[in-house]
Amino acid sequence: MRDLGPVVGDTMTGQATTVSATAVECVRAAITETCGGFEQRTRLLLERNGLPEPERGEWYPLANVRALYEDLHSTTGRNIVEQIGVTFPRVTDWPGGVDGVGAALAGLDGVHRDLHRGEAGGYSFTRTGERTGRLVCDTPYPAAFERGVVRGIGKRFGVDTGFVAIDDHTRSDGATVCTVEWWGERGTSATARLGTSSDTEFVTGD
Repeated sequence: MRDLGPVVGDTMTGQATTVSATAVECVRAAITETCGGFEQRTRLLLERNGLPEPERGEWYPLANVRALYEDLHSTTGRNIVEQIGVTFPRVTDWPGGVDGVGAALAGLDGVHRDLHRGEAGGYSFTRTGERTGRLVCDTPYPAAFERGVVRGIGKRFGVDTGFVAIDDHTRSDGATVCTVEWWGERGTSATARLGTSSDTEFVTGD
């Protein structure tokens, strides 16, 4: 897990950055779905990091959400952090008119900003071909989460969950850079290919 750096805040007002309940809900949903029957453990993890059960319309300190990610990574491992990212596109409202992976990646920055109040970085997506692009993730969240978000976008917006290839690395400034390729035909089985040349895995979509 990369160093998340100092707690970010709103430099205009001095107020600490906060996160929508929707973003916290994806953490709870991912833990519950992945571990199964661990609802009580999920509540304890949230409480240990100063977070209640998320309630729609509420906002929570980003510092506490980041602490939760660090807690999960150290006690459970990076896989659960990545799974939170996979869950994120499914539980989050996306703008109307998003009709594929490329459009969803292009809209990710707006979705991210809608879920945060204060300074929380953002995403920059550049198309490099008909079904390829480069996503720069300059947010307070770990690389495993960003990787999961791209997987989740493939599952939600890909053709029959699609086939999304991700090659990611972390820049010296801490930003995660993902080179993404997607394709697929309706009615075909879904597969996601993830990783770099030294870390590749194959996951079959739902």
